[in-house]
Amino acid sequence: MKTCISRIACSMLLCALVGLIGCSNDSAGFKTAYGDPDKIDVAVVTGGHGFHPEEFFALFEGQDDLRCIEVPLTDDSEVFEDISEWNYDVVMLYNMTQNISPKRQENFVRLLKDKGIGVVVVHHAQAAFQSWMEYHQIIGTAYIYFDVEIDGKLWPHCKCKGNQDIAVSIRDNKHPITRGMKDFTIHDETYRGRRWLEGNHVLLTTNHPDNDEPVAWTRQYGRSRVFNIQFGHDQQAYVCPEYRDLIVRGIRWTAGMKNVATASAAAKKRVELHQTSNAIDVMIDGRLFTSYIFQLDPAKPLAAEGVLLTKPVFFPLRTPSGIMVTRGWPFEKIEGESQDHPHHMGLYFTYDQPNGNNFWNNSTQSLPVIKHIQAEITTDTKGNAALATVMHWIGKDNNALLAEKRLTSFIPGRDQHIIDTDIELKALADTVEFGHTKEGMFAIRLAQWLTENSGTGAYLNSNGDEKEQGVWGKRAEWVRIQGEHNGTTVGIAILNHPTSTNYPTYWHARGYGCFSANPLGQYAFEKSRNVENPQHFNLTLRNGETARFRFRVIIYEGPKTKQQLDNEFRQYAL
Repeated sequence: MKTCISRIACSMLLCALVGLIGCSNDSAGFKTAYGDPDKIDVAVVTGGHGFHPEEFFALFEGQDDLRCIEVPLTDDSEVFEDISEWNYDVVMLYNMTQNISPKRQENFVRLLKDKGIGVVVVHHAQAAFQSWMEYHQIIGTAYIYFDVEIDGKLWPHCKCKGNQDIAVSIRDNKHPITRGMKDFTIHDETYRGRRWLEGNHVLLTTNHPDNDEPVAWTRQYGRSRVFNIQFGHDQQAYVCPEYRDLIVRGIRWTAGMKNVATASAAAKKRVELHQTSNAIDVMIDGRLFTSYIFQLDPAKPLAAEGVLLTKPVFFPLRTPSGIMVTRGWPFEKIEGESQDHPHHMGLYFTYDQPNGNNFWNNSTQSLPVIKHIQAEITTDTKGNAALATVMHWIGKDNNALLAEKRLTSFIPGRDQHIIDTDIELKALADTVEFGHTKEGMFAIRLAQWLTENSGTGAYLNSNGDEKEQGVWGKRAEWVRIQGEHNGTTVGIAILNHPTSTNYPTYWHARGYGCFSANPLGQYAFEKSRNVENPQHFNLTLRNGETARFRFRVIIYEGPKTKQQLDNEFRQYAL
């Protein structure tokens, strides 16, 4: 994704000389490794100890300057095996893993001594890597599990006690992490008897009889700032407002930000939906992101003569900076773009053969058609918006086969926008047989510059398969295509939710630009890929029965690695 860089070298040198007390790093020029002056990429290392991921990652909600990605670490993990393309500005250690090879130890130390990444140590990470003495030097302490001899001294095992109300005092109220904070009480686990190393600058203390006095501190290791906080056992700690504030401030401080209490990205982007007679425009901060088009505007006919709009579509789709990632045709003619498959329109959901009706391919006949019936717009206090729509799939005989209820949610961001789609198809006919065909189902027609065949794009799936040859016709949790547009890396990822029908979906991802998730074409794909004994899925709905389809679309700027998208998927699948 990127290579982390040293931040504000002069100020960091000053901190090393005078110590960390009160060092606020006020020099200008803070820059994360992406080159974005307001975004901090955080690797949240987990493993070796259970936790509550949904509640834990809620700590970062509303912190638009933080991009926190979980990086699970097991004894066999290779997260520190190769750091040549290390992607993060801060590593948050929330693991209790024990084994780490000498090579990975060396690489981790290099990240701190050479690259100067920030380090935040949370709760049980104080007990990680028991036998690695240098780790104790990095974090400034060690929670000892068993009696052990260290430097010729017998160190007894530590003790803990859960479900305690711990009164916390602010030791240093001038440090950027704790400036302006008041004493508080947190419900958490006590730690007593830890190994304590020189060089820690204490921020918080407690007089709890079952706890060591220091509970949070900073230190310097190599070129890296380290923030260590004892608390964080479970959601009872997560919900403490002061704890949430300390975690966020600690991340910002270790990354080198000068005003950790108020630093954030731009104000939360807002989504507004504006309905017209033929469409609903999705505006993000007053700028068109996409339009849900359910009827053609007579004043704006299609550029393709003789082509009809036979289904509602989202068109165009744009990145946060406004780059169009969908093909213009058949809505508009763009020089150099292909004009094949006029039924490929923006982002759409359809399938070719329910009861023999070619909903997918039809773009010239009035029937079959997916007819928009109604829409309801909702917004929330966070600036997100959702569109609830009802459609009827009407066959060649002018009778409705299916009712479609769709909830489409729009989640804006600084460098990516998300579209979440939750679709229910309900049979209105006595029986609806979907059959098997590659022509479906949740699809985007890519802009020419983003295609593999004539652009800069390249497919990658959750299995690690690459390009059309490796991705097409296979099951995968997600597929992305990523390319370059005038020097900017741009991508689209489609994720399939585990509750979706026939998950994980098959993929009809073509090099010419048809990018589609198709869970119902199982037999067609397996047969085409010469799978031994290809299996039919044969979805059949009887009157009143339903099937659910769920997808997330991420339209982003800046490169995304497989690891990042795996973590995006894990968060989506919660």
